[in-house]
Amino acid sequence: MGSRYRYKSNYDGSELDKNLINFASRVAAACYVKLGTYAVQITADAKANRPWTDRTGMAKATLNTTVSQPNNNKIRLTLSHGVWYGKYLEYAHGKKYAIVMPTLKKWESKVMSGMSGLFNAIGRRM
Repeated sequence: MGSRYRYKSNYDGSELDKNLINFASRVAAACYVKLGTYAVQITADAKANRPWTDRTGMAKATLNTTVSQPNNNKIRLTLSHGVWYGKYLEYAHGKKYAIVMPTLKKWESKVMSGMSGLFNAIGRRM
């Protein structure tokens, strides 16, 4: 009669859980850095291509792009005005002086392509 081999494991998965959490936080950090690089470029682009004529220079000076992480599942890139009248530049006069949405739309495909490239690079390392 043949012998039977039995394998019994007491693996609890805690090491795998720890490694997955560590990996996820490293991927999030890489995304944050990549988006931070885009944020600098997007801010410069918005300031250079604003459709209004500066009077005080405050609207241009306070255009800013930030990267934030509102929760564990999101990383957000936000372009905004820093002056109270920014909303009027964006929405009044038929959006003639808008810069936020036109700039974000202009950069959308480049940012998404860059993030896709980042994920592809991470996948190749696995």
